[in-house]
Amino acid sequence: MDDRRWVSLGMLFGGHSCDIPSLFGAPRSGKGLAPEWDPAAQLDEALWEAQGAGFDPDEDYPGEPDRPWRLVCRGCGTPLRASLTALRGGTRCGCEFAASP
Repeated sequence: MDDRRWVSLGMLFGGHSCDIPSLFGAPRSGKGLAPEWDPAAQLDEALWEAQGAGFDPDEDYPGEPDRPWRLVCRGCGTPLRASLTALRGGTRCGCEFAASP
């Protein structure tokens, strides 16, 4: 059986990752989660998206894209409570930092 592993950027820096099942074999018991179900991969993606929208987290990511998350604007420091879904939809602070490309 092919024992290749998916390795996230977090794994390279000492984080977590998960096994990916072979296309031709069944996943081993208790293993074989796809990357989108890997909490460490979800956290990396959520942080990347929040920073891309101009925010730094003020608390841990809630683990679900529709749950509100406390964030702080990277430009002016204004606190905001928004979901990852809202950030994906275009929610921004409105300060000059957020308006610059």
